[in-house]
Amino acid sequence: MKRPTTRSLCDLTVSQVNGDVLPCWPVTWGIPFRKGLLSKPEHLAIQCADKSLLPVQSRALTKYPDGSIRRLLVTAEIPIPGPGTCFFRLVETKGVASFRGSPARVSKDSLSGECGSIKISSEGLLLETKFGEARLTVSAQGKVDGAAGGFHALTWKLDAIDFFETGPVMVAALVKGNFFHGSKSILHTRFTLRLFQSTPVILCDVLALNLSDHKSVEIDSFQLKLQHSEKQWLDVAYEIRREVPYTPTQSKLPFEVRSKKLALEFRNLEGNREESSRFWSYNETWLSASDEVSRTVLAVPNFFEYFPYGVRVEPDAMVIDCWPQWHGKPWTLEQGGGKTHSIGISYLPAKDSPWTSRAVGYAVCKPPMPGIPLKQFQQGGVLGELLEYQPKRHPRIETTLFDLTHNRNRGYGKMNWGDDYSPLYTSQKRGEEKIVWNNLEGDHPYHMWCQYLRTGQFEYYKDFRDSILHWADVDFCDHSDDPLKKGALQAHCAGHWTLGWMSPCHNWAEGFKEWYFATGDPRPLEILEKMADWIIRRAKNGDFSMIPEPRTVRVCGWGMIQMVALQEVLERKEIRQILKTLCSDLLAYCRKNNGMVMTLPYSAFVPRDNAFHTATVVIGAYMCWKMDGNKTARDLAILASEALMDERTANAEGIPVYISGPEQDIPIQQAATLSMGALGAAYYLTKNPRYVRRGMRMLEYCLDRGMIVDHQRIPGEFLEWGDDVVENVALTMPNSQLLGYQLRGLLLFMKAAHQAGMLKKIEYKF
Repeated sequence: MKRPTTRSLCDLTVSQVNGDVLPCWPVTWGIPFRKGLLSKPEHLAIQCADKSLLPVQSRALTKYPDGSIRRLLVTAEIPIPGPGTCFFRLVETKGVASFRGSPARVSKDSLSGECGSIKISSEGLLLETKFGEARLTVSAQGKVDGAAGGFHALTWKLDAIDFFETGPVMVAALVKGNFFHGSKSILHTRFTLRLFQSTPVILCDVLALNLSDHKSVEIDSFQLKLQHSEKQWLDVAYEIRREVPYTPTQSKLPFEVRSKKLALEFRNLEGNREESSRFWSYNETWLSASDEVSRTVLAVPNFFEYFPYGVRVEPDAMVIDCWPQWHGKPWTLEQGGGKTHSIGISYLPAKDSPWTSRAVGYAVCKPPMPGIPLKQFQQGGVLGELLEYQPKRHPRIETTLFDLTHNRNRGYGKMNWGDDYSPLYTSQKRGEEKIVWNNLEGDHPYHMWCQYLRTGQFEYYKDFRDSILHWADVDFCDHSDDPLKKGALQAHCAGHWTLGWMSPCHNWAEGFKEWYFATGDPRPLEILEKMADWIIRRAKNGDFSMIPEPRTVRVCGWGMIQMVALQEVLERKEIRQILKTLCSDLLAYCRKNNGMVMTLPYSAFVPRDNAFHTATVVIGAYMCWKMDGNKTARDLAILASEALMDERTANAEGIPVYISGPEQDIPIQQAATLSMGALGAAYYLTKNPRYVRRGMRMLEYCLDRGMIVDHQRIPGEFLEWGDDVVENVALTMPNSQLLGYQLRGLLLFMKAAHQAGMLKKIEYKF
């Protein structure tokens, strides 16, 4: 038989971190293409190393003005032979790759795949498998915050079904519903369901959001229940990966495990026992309930870090306590906030199957990772400033990047997971004696995504996913009575909800943009659309006004960066006009003020530029120029960068200072690193090495000082001896809120320094 003719489009990889073999597993790549390369996503296939072809499902997410594809989503079911990296190629072929069995499919109210079918109704989700029927339902008890009386059982009603992926490999639906108390909506819920042609797994995200008219609601219990309709389970095997050795454990039914604060409690017929949790693994958690002919596998990612949490297995049901009644405290959801719970469900034969419960459970919790060469992104006009990962060539700078990304305070618990604690803002009493969370400094998720693309390392992949999901659930305000809050991220909050604020200078869109382009998930797209609406409302409110002088240039610089990210996905004419006006007004102000974009006079203090916020304007203008070649944006970036070249933004030693008054007229790495990023942007625009040479002075300062402890001084503890008091200057912990800014500056500057031949000057070899 004649082999189909093919045209190579892109190299791809799949990396398996687990040690398991999988007959296949769904993998999705978000691939950027250069203009004109691919016009229609037809006749595509995945070519394996042996030249065999696998069928793919594809969807164009954005296109160039000429109609060719800019961002393409590709999903295929890839055989996983075990740990390591497998290499593939996306090809265009005139032949048709053969399918194995029936393709995944949808009808008006159901989805079907290898695992079975799901029929969606107002009673919940009916699962029909080759081993019988089961029903997946969600239930809750709650009340409006402060309302008199006890908690009431809420009634769930189906609202809408949106099939957002249909094709030969995968079908996916967004099922929306609401919990009511009487006629009053209390809690919004969503099931995001994915089924596959050949992989016997159902991937399900359940999101609970307070989209009601109430400032807050209290949920006494929120649980998912998988009810077995025809058979009785006899026992359960489970693994909650918390300690060495990692081995599955058997239990008779009923069985229950509860995740409490730093502890796990196990309950079965033998009694109760409690063990301390360990946070050094990747937390694969799965349970496999067996009857005489089949196994029902339930995988629960991040189980013991998400406390309070519980899983109960009874002879006829598996129950997930997303918010357990046994915790004793209600779950308070402020208006616009919520939480996503992810699970995987698989139905397998009891014996003689190539699929093991452990392999499925691990793959749901720590999936095989899609990989795309960095050069493919850059050929598609994306992330062209990122330097290829070269640890042997640039060991010092790569070690610094590793330190910056990993020396971060990490929160645990249902609402804290994916965030980090802010010692600086807490000591400043911003939380009024309560802990303040960093959340929105510097777009941490975006930089974890950049590091994952550069290195291919799972740690960055996981950190990106955990932190961006936290932002989507907890920090993003999906709904508010105040139109100037609805659709924005809430910065620096006590308890994640209170005493925070919303501003274009902390409304990060880049991480959400990359999540959408990598997965095609409807959630980040919804967030980006709401962000765009919010930006437009803020512009009408005068937030970006430059007349007669800037209200605050940080709003302008960071606002430009985020608006360009929004435009990559949405292309909103209102935002394009805001950017155009903003660049024009900023350039006029710069020219009027001798190249300065921001001055802050304080009494007799000599006015100078704020280096940190000047850099944001340079970077934002550079990104505007990259988007559409706007000459005004280019002129603004080059002119504003000149303020970083001399004493206007630096001390006598040439190190940038952060200015909000004379008390902060000191060298600071937050200003130095972001200034380096701006100078890198100026170099990319002009190819003039003088910008790199200026940035190298800043880089040497930062590396010599040690990039973890010199962000911005945090008062240490007070020591007392009798009547004597000493302030201990030692830092209590890394000030991780500023890591994102440092990462942005370094990642923008490294390639410029490499191309100019200067990066090697600060390196050493063994």
